[in-house]
Amino acid sequence: MKRTYVNVMADSGAVKARLEANESRPRRLLTVDEVAGQLQVKPRTVYHWVHERYIPSIKLGALIRFDQTSITTWVRKRETVGRITRRMDVDIH
Repeated sequence: MKRTYVNVMADSGAVKARLEANESRPRRLLTVDEVAGQLQVKPRTVYHWVHERYIPSIKLGALIRFDQTSITTWVRKRETVGRITRRMDVDIH
């Protein structure tokens, strides 16, 4: 898969080079079982997420595969910061 880029800004050369370098690397495709193992869920849950289009996936005929980078990005987008709790200072005599 070769991409063509349009130079929008004068300093976009570095960005373009990075994108082209990333495209030249082979992409790691994961199976349903591998994704289920990484996410610590059952494979059936992963199949359900694919059916609901909740998780990014790639269909290759009857096979379902997942791009490692897309799954990592998908997980990071769902990360939440814990709730900050305040400690009350109480004077008990």
